[in-house]
Parts: sequence; C-alpha cells; structure tokens
Amino acid sequence: VHVLTRADGAPPLVADLRGRRVAIGQPGSASRTTALRVLEAHGLGIKDIQPLEFSLGDALVALRRKEADAVIQVIGVPADSIRDALTEIPLRLIPLSERAIAALVAANRGYFAYTISPGAYATQNQGVRTVATAALLVAGTGLSDAEVGTLTREVFEKGRDFAARGSAQGTQVSAATARKDLLIPLHIAAGKALDTIESGAAAAVPARPIK
Repeated sequence: VHVLTRADGAPPLVADLRGRRVAIGQPGSASRTTALRVLEAHGLGIKDIQPLEFSLGDALVALRRKEADAVIQVIGVPADSIRDALTEIPLRLIPLSERAIAALVAANRGYFAYTISPGAYATQNQGVRTVATAALLVAGTGLSDAEVGTLTREVFEKGRDFAARGSAQGTQVSAATARKDLLIPLHIAAGKALDTIESGAAAAVPARPIK
C-alpha cells in the first residue's frame, strides 16, 4: 500500500486526510477496497474525505496539478509509474500507523506488515511502514502436473528465474517466500518443484568450519 502526498507541504499522517481530496482508486478495484480499509483503520470513512475515483495514472496527474491531496494505491514496489512521476512531482510516502497495521493484518487474511525499504524511490531516505499482500500466480485445472512443475521452475529456479530479468519487482520473487500468505492451496506439482529448488539451494551453500 502506497499513501502518497506532495513533498512540498507539511507531512501529514493518514489520520490527517480528513476533509482532503484523496484518490482511492476506481470503483470495483481491489486497490480501492484496500484504500477504504486503510482509511477505516485510521478512523476515517469515505464520508470523511473527498473521494477521487481515479486510476493511478490520473491520480498522479491530479497530484501534479494540485487537484488531489493524497493518493492511496496498492502496487508493487518499486513502481515504475511512481518513479517516473518523481521526475515531475515532489512526492512523499506516508507511513501507516502501527495500530492501523495491526488492525488490518488481524482483520484481513492475506495482508501482512511490510516496510518499503529506503531507496526504493529516489527521494525516500527512510523505511516506510505499511501493509502488503502477495502476488499470486494462479493456474487452471487444465494444466498438467508436468506443465505446472515446468512453469514453477521457470519462475523460481536460479538461472531460469525470468521474473527477475529486467524487473526491479521480479527480484523479490523467491522460492523461500513462495508459500508466504497463500490464500488458496498450493498446487502439489508446484510444491514439489519448490522443494527441489530449495533443497538444491541449501546444498549449494558451503559448510562453515566450527571454531
């Protein structure tokens, strides 16, 4: 979850967005649902803000034109669209309160506490506390076990991990975290492929002498 405001004003808290123009995402989008949950966790409802139902692109334009005060968006880290916007707009990431993070994680299966690392964006010097959800690769029942296993190896196996090729977000894809916060059952063939990948990675680590 990214909560963005312009950096050329006083740094607000999420709770300070009462009465402000807040881009919460388009109707029907999962990002909009999460944005409203984030506001609720900080004691705000949709009636407490001036909601702007914009896509991220339109929301960033509104921030640049000073037609919006904040944007709440669920997007991978680092987001190219936000990096690009930083060349034109002074932006600031606003952290969620620890109480709100705890409430969101407790109430919503699939959310977990997350810190956007310093340097993820050019103007970001400190970690920013928020919540996140895992991206899932979902397969239909028509795929064979062999196809699922091959696809899993293409995504996660070292040297074949196409997700990491030229993608800053893809570098976060790891067999070690592939089972984190799954909302649906892991395919048996995918699980076997991940087990093989992880056991191979463990075997590749040289033993250290005990002193």
